[in-house]
Amino acid sequence: MCVDLDSLFENRLDVPPQLGAEAIRPIPAGGGVYALSDEDDRLILVAAGEGLRRIIAHRLAPPPQASRKRADLKAIVRRVRWRRTGSPFETMFEFHRIARALYPDRYGELLAFGPAWMVHVDLDQRPPRLAPVKYLQPRGTHLGPLPTRASAEKLIETLEDLFDLCRYHHILELAPHGQPCAYFEMGKCPGPCAGRIPLDRYRMMMIDALAFAGGRREAFTGLWSDQMRAMAARQEYEQANRFKQRIQRAGLLAGDNYRFLRPMEDFNYLVLQRGEGRTRVKPFFVRRWGIEPGLSVAGKSLGQAAGGWVEHMHSAGEAGTNTDRTVASEHMWLTAHYLFKGDEAPGLFLGPDEWPEPQRWLPKVAEKVLRTRRPRPGSPIDAGRPPAAAASERTTSPSPDDGAADTAEKNCRTNPAG
Repeated sequence: MCVDLDSLFENRLDVPPQLGAEAIRPIPAGGGVYALSDEDDRLILVAAGEGLRRIIAHRLAPPPQASRKRADLKAIVRRVRWRRTGSPFETMFEFHRIARALYPDRYGELLAFGPAWMVHVDLDQRPPRLAPVKYLQPRGTHLGPLPTRASAEKLIETLEDLFDLCRYHHILELAPHGQPCAYFEMGKCPGPCAGRIPLDRYRMMMIDALAFAGGRREAFTGLWSDQMRAMAARQEYEQANRFKQRIQRAGLLAGDNYRFLRPMEDFNYLVLQRGEGRTRVKPFFVRRWGIEPGLSVAGKSLGQAAGGWVEHMHSAGEAGTNTDRTVASEHMWLTAHYLFKGDEAPGLFLGPDEWPEPQRWLPKVAEKVLRTRRPRPGSPIDAGRPPAAAASERTTSPSPDDGAADTAEKNCRTNPAG
């Protein structure tokens, strides 16, 4: 596939064979994605990192004499292209887009983030089945994101135990002529495989399981607690103990692996990252169908922009702008990669319970996005905070760091080619 490199990168610089420090000064010091090509403009390397000028200077420096692993790129590179980014999140987003265009068959090997997982079920399937998946399916319900396949399988196992779902799908496919398994004998399955209950009733059990996993846990555990107490009051202690064990089992979903679990229809995040320079904020609108980058705004205009961002999140259509399920899934992976980092993730990741109320998260922008300790009293990003508290806090200037920490290149890169 032949791709016009100039369409993927915003900037281009021709470099001479005798490369000096002045020659690469136009390359910014911040983060971004870059490409190196030879005098015939054949692509040699595509990579990304948080310190372009330093990284490219290192790439084009002669390798140590004792090194056998590094190619002497300085001898063959005659052109550098780059696209600047303001944050590691944007760097990964842009690298994914560029690598996918250049290497459609193997770009997945180059990404610095791995898959996130979901649990999928198509209730119209006969019979419906919970299954771990990492790509969005054409139809059905998806629950996620989950950090590993093992956590997705653990969720399925937990839902099967809590709602007495079938563990042996190959037997359930024979309904109503299947042979009941040991779980039926133990009273932990109602036997839909053998026609003991109709598949429509089994489908309703599956809907309850999805509702529980999707966010209605307190409603179910409250009902089970009431039933446990009622059984104990009637001295039906064995049955009461079964409800007690069920409640304890449900507690497994309170772990870190499941803290972002929700129906993927509700996977809506307003992600705020540092923009170009030191005082701009760039929004990314994350929905089930993918990531849409917005325009960055200056910190002084943040209060006005916040309302528009929230309105944009509310007004987006169901289908969105991206119909490619592969891209949508991989955008979810990227977002989940940072979600599971927790407080270590740069920027703000505002979920559906947070982004509708700007007055709650605007005060955090200076510290989490622009990297000042506190917003200036009375500034746009100080909106919504008690005036007395804001006035009493000491202000600081932004961090001198341009972009993210000046780290080495991520694994999102290609290998040098001759």
